[in-house]
Order: sequence, then structure tokens, then C-alpha cells
Amino acid sequence: MARAKGKSPQALRTKFNFIDDFRLYKQSKKGKNLRELKRENNRLEYDTIKSRLYRFEKMKKG
Repeated sequence: MARAKGKSPQALRTKFNFIDDFRLYKQSKKGKNLRELKRENNRLEYDTIKSRLYRFEKMKKG
């Protein structure tokens, strides 16, 4: 995995959220309810971001 130089955890979070939102948007185009998908996704989001931030911190330490 490439090192994230100069990226704050907040910037990473925003980037990942954009990717997730885009993925959800594409799914909603297939006839799924966007609001439902978002609610489902938010349950997973906390753990996902926590693990990503943990990896980010580990990466920073080297």
C-alpha cells in the first residue's frame, strides 16, 4: 500500500466517504433505495474508519 504522505486522517476519511457514497449511488441506480443503503453503510462506517485510522497510525510510525 502506498504511504499516505501529508494526508490527515480527516482527509483520508473524506476521500473514503466519497468513494463509499459513489458506490452507494451506483447501487441505488440499480433500483435499491439510497437512504436504506446509506443507513446500512453507516453501521459499518465507524468500524471501517477506526481500522483505517489504526492502519494509518501504524504506517506513520513505520
